[in-house]
Order: sequence, then structure tokens, then C-alpha cells
Amino acid sequence: MKRVLSALICLSMIIFVAASFSMVKDDVWQVYKAAEAPIIDGEMDAIYWSASTERVIVPDPEVNEPDGYLDCFGEARIMWDDTNIYVFVKVVDDELSSSSENNYENDGIEVYFDAGNDKDATYGEDDVQTRIELQDEDDVTQYDSCPEGTVGATAEWEALDGDAFGFAIEVAYPLEGLSIAAEAGEEFGFEIQINDRDNEQRDTMLRWWGNDNMAWQDPSLFGTAVLIDYEANEILNIPAAVAPTVDGELDAAWVDVPVIEAGTYVYQNDGVPGGQFVEIEENDDLQMEFRAGWAADAMYFWVEVIDDELDNTGTNDYENDGLEIYFDGGNDKLDAYDEDDVQSRFVWDTEDVVAFENAEWAWGELEDADLLGYTFEAIIPVEDLTFEPEADLEIGFEIQVNDRDNAQREAMSRWWSDDNISWQKPSVFGTAMLIGEVPDDVDNDVQPGEFGLAQNYPNPFNPTTTIQFNLAQKSNVKLTVYDVLGNEIATLVNDLRQAGANTVQFDGSNLSSGVYFYTLETATEVITNKMMLMK
Repeated sequence: MKRVLSALICLSMIIFVAASFSMVKDDVWQVYKAAEAPIIDGEMDAIYWSASTERVIVPDPEVNEPDGYLDCFGEARIMWDDTNIYVFVKVVDDELSSSSENNYENDGIEVYFDAGNDKDATYGEDDVQTRIELQDEDDVTQYDSCPEGTVGATAEWEALDGDAFGFAIEVAYPLEGLSIAAEAGEEFGFEIQINDRDNEQRDTMLRWWGNDNMAWQDPSLFGTAVLIDYEANEILNIPAAVAPTVDGELDAAWVDVPVIEAGTYVYQNDGVPGGQFVEIEENDDLQMEFRAGWAADAMYFWVEVIDDELDNTGTNDYENDGLEIYFDGGNDKLDAYDEDDVQSRFVWDTEDVVAFENAEWAWGELEDADLLGYTFEAIIPVEDLTFEPEADLEIGFEIQVNDRDNAQREAMSRWWSDDNISWQKPSVFGTAMLIGEVPDDVDNDVQPGEFGLAQNYPNPFNPTTTIQFNLAQKSNVKLTVYDVLGNEIATLVNDLRQAGANTVQFDGSNLSSGVYFYTLETATEVITNKMMLMK
């Protein structure tokens, strides 16, 4: 049955493990498939904007924590193709140093793999720790324990007249050298670590998954990653979707819609670095992720923002906490707005809006009570758009979050551009494509006299939900719950049942948030649905 579920997962266009956003940290890092190989030069190719992204911000308690965002902050993007796993790590670091003879004490990264993901406490043949060091010489990379055929590059970067800077490391790891099969559904142990050398010592270590400095000896401390078929592309794929209930709460309509990281901060104004655009002081100062869907009559948006100070008291709406959505219906990338270009703005926790007068929207709170921020959910009808949504349509697109701190707009986070000229030049928008066919609304009814499996209710759920199924005739039946990797989680029914309706309760108290599958199986028929647990 695991093989059947794996095939189902691979065929499904978009399956996402975590119901909550990856700014907190996903249970499994889902690695998207690259539409084309990036150039390994330490510069971030456009394709990485649609790659799966996680922040590398978990501090090691044995050393010092970062003194804020500018001291050390990391973000990693990974992709795969039939040959390689591609890793791109961008690090904010206010002191670059490689003066130690021990490479692990210098600025750089360490990447760990466990092909079998068996979580053994000692290294085996399929476990590997790699280290890539930033050296003083330009474009020189020191490799340590990388498999044969590894290609990498480093680059320093600078913004805001030198007020913010750091380094980037890009690596292509051969799948064969890692003993990882180039197949969707392939699961492996994984970890990324950033080493930060300050004050003539390794002052800080940050990781994606763990906070224990024994990963170099103990692969059981690695997290888990899985290769999936969702395509990373220079063009953002926006899938067709069912209309959500606009209430600021994540519901079942968003289950199959991908989470996209707004992975860049605005550093410049019309090509000139400078200005109060990236004053990020802490990891929870400003982070944003979004989901976008479409139907023939509207565009749908779900946004989650971490923001440690919320303020909408500014005189000008663009100086307040809130977000902006940009469209270029013709995607012609002009340097001035024409009739099919539009900029909209929503001010946090108000009914203030610019441009989208017919939109329906709502503000909400984050699921994680320990984080300050907000959610935003909206339906933007076609009468407010500069295009008519349809499959395979390419549009210019951008989304931006404004962060008001200390009585001014101190930062902006975006999906695509790092230039604060989007309000004048659509040429800096990214490109999105509307894909797929609009799905039917979720149907919770099971028809009498037919073999059927209803959508669980409620969905999403926490921690219990009801599953109803119907049998056309007396049958031996099995109802099983699986995780997204095809592992069996629970068997709810495995016996002889009479014809007619049956109802079963499922309790996910011991499970982590995410998408799960439930499969109804008789000797002749199988039906699988998916459900979302949100804690």
C-alpha cells in the first residue's frame, strides 16, 4: 500500500506537508524539482525564487546567539534534478573572516546528508558531512568531505552603502555521490549549518533543524527532506483553486495551494542602494509567506506575516503595516504604468484599500501564539483585475509587505524584486502563470447505495475529525491513514461491514501538523482523500 500512496503523491500536482508556514519550520523540507539547472557562480538565479526555502536560524546553545539580524542570519533554498541537489545559502554577516587554520572555525556552511534517513546515532556509509568555507581570496572555495563531482562557488554581497552585507554559497551535489535516488518521493536525512567567525573565534552557529553540535558525529540529529515533483521555475505557477471562506483563517480550500516564500528585502530605490528599507533587527522583525490561486472570476490570496511590532498610525497608508499586490495584465514589462498595470495596498487591521474596491478581505491572527504578526485572506474579483484569469495566462506579478517600526516604514519584504520602484515601473515585476483547471467544490456528501468516501469534517482539524464512508454491499473493508511519504499512521477500520453509511472518528493528538491521506479499500475498489491537521 505504501507504493500506491507514493505513486499518488507523485502524481498529485502539489502536496504540502506543513499546514503552518515554514517561517516557523516544516517537519519535512520538501525539495522542488528544478525546471533547468542553475549556473553555479554564487549568484542567485531567478529560478531559486520558486525553490523551496527555509530559514537557517536555530542557534547552538554552546556558542553565542547572534546579536540581531545583521550579526548572522541565514536563508537556504534547495532544488533537485536528475543529476544534482542544488543548495543556495545566503547569509547576512557583519564581519567576514577566514583567518583560522581550522576551516570549521571560519565563515562558511556545513551541509549534512543521510541517504537512508535511518536516524542512526553513528555515521554509516550513506552519511556525509560537507563543509564549504568562505576564504579571503576572491571566488575561492575550500571543500571538505564533498562527494566527487561537487561544484560550488562563493560570493560576497553588499547593500545599503555597506550597512548590510554577507556572503552566499552555491553548491551542486551529485545525487549519485550522495547515494540518493533521483526519484520523487525519495526521503533523506538533511541539515544545514552556518558558521560565523567573529572576534577571532567561531562565535555563532545557526542550523535549519537542530540545536545540538553533535551532527558531525550523530546523524540522528538531522532533519528530513523529500524530493517532490512540484516544479521550481523562473515563472511562478499559480494553480487554479476553490474559493476560500474569507475570514483570515486557513481552511481546506488552501490545502493544495503551494506556500511561496517572500524571500527578499528591498535594498535599493531605482537601482541606487540606500534608504531606510532594510532595518531588520531580529529574526521575528519581518518575515512573509503567501499562497495564491485563481478562478475564472477572481484571484485568491492567503498571506502570513511575522512582525514583532504592529502599527497602522502613519499619516500615509504606505508607511503603515500592511501589504501591496501588483499586477501587469499584459506582462509587457514597461518602465511606466499603462492601462493593464495596477498597484493595490491594504493597511493592516483596517478597511483601508487602494485600487481593489470590490475585493473581499479579512485580517487574522497567527496560529503560533508565541509569534506576533497577522494573516491576510482575500478574493479579488475580475472587475478589479486588469486581465481575465484563464489557464496558461502569463501576468506580471509582485507582492510586498510593509513594516512600520519606530514611527516609520523601516523595511519591505517581497517575493521578487529588491528595488522600491515597483510603484512606478512594472518592468521590475516578476512573472506568474495561471495553471491547472479549477477544481470542483469540496463535497461532503456520500450517496446512498454507492461505494464512496466523504471529505472529513471538520477540515482542517485539531485534533479530531469525522470520516464518513458508504458501502454498496456487505464487504470486508479497510480504512487507513497515511502521511505524505506513504507511511501508515493508523488503521481505523479493518473488518466486515454491512452495506450503507459508516462513520469513524480519527484523533491526531500524537501527530504533527500537516497533510495526511485516508484510504478506503475493499477487494475491488480503493478511494483516497486528503485531510489537514492544524495545531
